[in-house]
Amino acid sequence: MTMFLKCCDNNMSQTVLNCFLSGVANFGVPLRVRSDKGLENVSVADFMLSESGDGSMLTGPSTHNQRIERLWRDIFEGVLCYFYNLFYYMEDQDILDPFNLQHLAALHFIYIGEINRRLQLWETAWAGHRMRTVKSSPLILWSSGQLQNPVGIQLSETQLLEYGLEGHINLNNTEEGDRPIFAPISHLI
Repeated sequence: MTMFLKCCDNNMSQTVLNCFLSGVANFGVPLRVRSDKGLENVSVADFMLSESGDGSMLTGPSTHNQRIERLWRDIFEGVLCYFYNLFYYMEDQDILDPFNLQHLAALHFIYIGEINRRLQLWETAWAGHRMRTVKSSPLILWSSGQLQNPVGIQLSETQLLEYGLEGHINLNNTEEGDRPIFAPISHLI
């Protein structure tokens, strides 16, 4: 499974971390993350090291990782080559000047949403595709892994005990053996 696929207008470390945290919200904290040594990955590395400790962040060139290289190729062929060719065509026809900041801002405004929509469609389809080597899909592999060894959002004991309770329990309005009185949530806000 991919943690996230998102086109953004910058590659700042905080932006990458926010995207990564959206993946964590969906799939839980991974055991390990592999990335290159780019500065855009520093916040993700800090997060992983604080959450999972040493060995949870592996860095190095992606050329040594066949899986990510194949994934990048599939993403390019499935989504990005259309935009790549379109933007170069616009450049060749003198519609787009890649050094003009207004042109770049217009590209971002017009195309980032559509690129992200297509990335999400592709990601959903890719999660269900059958991988020849394991005769299963990434989604099924992830799901079976979750059933065998769940990894995810960590809840405190208090949160587990209070799971499903609505409203606020006013312990002062109870007597021994009485049921607690719940205040409506709207009064608490």
